[in-house]
Amino acid sequence: METGPESSYWYGASDEDRRRRAVEVLQAFRVYRAAEVAMRRRTRESMSMGENELLVLRYLIRAAGQNRQVSPSELTRYLGVSTASTTAIVDRLEKTGHVTRVPHPTDRRSIFIVATAASDEEVRATLGSMHARMMAAVVDMSPEESAAVIACLGRLQDANAVDIDDRTLAHLRIVVMNKLRRSESFMFDVEVGDGSGRRSFWMHPSVPIQFHFYGSRQPRINRVWVEDLMLAASGPNGLAITPEPSEDALVEEG
Repeated sequence: METGPESSYWYGASDEDRRRRAVEVLQAFRVYRAAEVAMRRRTRESMSMGENELLVLRYLIRAAGQNRQVSPSELTRYLGVSTASTTAIVDRLEKTGHVTRVPHPTDRRSIFIVATAASDEEVRATLGSMHARMMAAVVDMSPEESAAVIACLGRLQDANAVDIDDRTLAHLRIVVMNKLRRSESFMFDVEVGDGSGRRSFWMHPSVPIQFHFYGSRQPRINRVWVEDLMLAASGPNGLAITPEPSEDALVEEG
């Protein structure tokens, strides 16, 4: 193993050098996230859609590609909004010719929401060139480069992960998604499950987040709890997990 000055430069023998490289990597990720947020905003504007409308449309197109039909209640769970909000979103998309309501083949009381062929073509035309540019930026990476990037992203995800039970997480998801869709940043303070202390996260629309549920069933939603959490998220101290109110407030979502 080389130990000369050149080796020290490239491999960062000093703590200062390693820290400098780490800061450069994190800054590069921040710049990319900001560029991605700006790109998505331009996409919505070019299609004259809001964030939720575009989310629904892309979700429906993916479902169609899987030969799967989507109910309004599924969209409600996906968006983390109320049934009334989902209905309003679907109404707007139907009015502009992007989706249509089709009857359930066996249940007359139920319907499915389907993206129209024209909307599929519009999304592909709008997003296709962007996806092609992104693919071109990474397609020639070597196996070693790809592995390094994937491993780095995995470590960053693990560093920001917090284990929260499914029931609590379902309520937090509604609050977080509604705040971020309004482009409202806020602090989220949570106790670490291993008892090692607390962690604070600055929640910002430009930062991708992932909600990991361990169960397959959607928990029932306590709207009073959602309102309490929403109030906390909008307060000076930010979002923190509060005790759930009484079971009397429970309702079925969707």
